[in-house]
Amino acid sequence: MPQQVQGVIAPGKNEPVRVETIVIPDPGPGEAVVKIQACGVCHT
Repeated sequence: MPQQVQGVIAPGKNEPVRVETIVIPDPGPGEAVVKIQACGVCHT
């Protein structure tokens, strides 16, 4: 069953970020869902 989550979208340089609802589809054959525990964003 697809999940709906809140995601932060950064569309491009000098554009404001926005929060959107994103649909995560079920994995297809040969695919897997990976849960991310942490991430970093480089400003350069």
